[in-house]
This record gives sequence, structure tokens and C-alpha cells, in this order.
Amino acid sequence: MAVGGVDNLAEVANNRDMATATRSRSITSIDELLTYAVGQVTGAGEECTFERLVYECFQLFPQKFAMQRYPDWPDSVRVNKTWLRCRTDRGWIVGSVQEGFRLTAEGVQVAAKVGRALGNAKVSVPEASDGARSRERYEAMLKYIRRQPPFQAYLEEPGTFMLSETGLRVLLNGTLETPLRVLRQNLRAYQNAAEAYGDTEVAAFLSTCKEMLVEGVRV
Repeated sequence: MAVGGVDNLAEVANNRDMATATRSRSITSIDELLTYAVGQVTGAGEECTFERLVYECFQLFPQKFAMQRYPDWPDSVRVNKTWLRCRTDRGWIVGSVQEGFRLTAEGVQVAAKVGRALGNAKVSVPEASDGARSRERYEAMLKYIRRQPPFQAYLEEPGTFMLSETGLRVLLNGTLETPLRVLRQNLRAYQNAAEAYGDTEVAAFLSTCKEMLVEGVRV
């Protein structure tokens, strides 16, 4: 009797996993699935590190995020390529491997759409993070800016500082194909960090970059 009960539970779990896999296949974009995974992690109050994101993607959508030759193992390379695309091309997430990841306002909408497609009426989306996490994230962002050669060049000659379009896009975690709205979004995130910490040097540098972004970057 007990054995039959265990078998029934296993069958129910298997049917549930198969149903989730079927619904996830109906969502054509793997980018949407990763965005949903970010929302599930941050919505639960956890920090979405790269390792945590790899785990979450594989647990939620193993058929999408497993290695082809070794389906029992997550494909971290696929996750890495996907989050980069979600941040740089789509503007659905912000962050990096060093900072961790979180959803943008547009990303929250994408995560909610995926949740509805999966039959998840209660979609976990990130609440405002606590002060400690915000400080850690802002510190990492400011350290990133201060390490960049353009910032060092700005400190030496702020009055004559210039930056090429390619250099500006790289600074803002973009490529030549990254939409202007995503570059602006990334710039604003760094400005928020500078404002929160009262870092006037970085704030002035980013203001100069903002002027260049408006004047020199192709839309």
C-alpha cells in the first residue's frame, strides 16, 4: 500500500514536471525564461548571484538549460550568454556576475507574462531590496566605474575629456547593437549609486558621459 502511494506521488511529480516543460516550450524565448528565473530568486528575498541563477534556471527549465550531452547537468555557458543578452540587448535585467542580477521594470512585466503562461498566478517579483544589499550593490558599481580607464582619464583632464562611442558603450555594459534606451538605463543605475553614496567625482563623470550619450551615440 505504502509502495503504491510512493509510486503515485512520483507519478504526480513527474506529470507536474512534464506539464511545466510543455508550457515552457510554448514560450519561444529562452531570454524570457531566464528573466522569470531572476524574478523568482529576487522575489524570494535572495541575492541572485550567477551561481544561484544557474541553479534556478536548471531547476525550473531543465530542458532549456541542461547541457546537450549531459542533460543531468546545467549549462552555465548557456545561462551566461542568455543573461548578457537580457541585459545588453533587451534591457530586462541589470547587474553582472560581480554585482548579482535584478529585474528592470520591463523585466518585471516579462517575468509576470511568463508566470501567467506557466499557470503561476502568484508571480514572485523583486520587492525593494533592503539597505544592506543596496549598499553592497552600489559599492560594486562604483568600484567598477573607478577601475575603468575612461574614468582615470577624466580625473586627469576633466575639461578636455572625450570618449568614443565604442568606449562609451563598453563602459555602460553594451555593444554597438545595444539600444539607446538600455544604455540610458544602465547609466541611470550608475548615477543612482553615485547619488546614494555622495560620490561627486563619479557623479560628475557620469554627467559628462550622459551628454556624450545624447549627442554622439547612434539610436
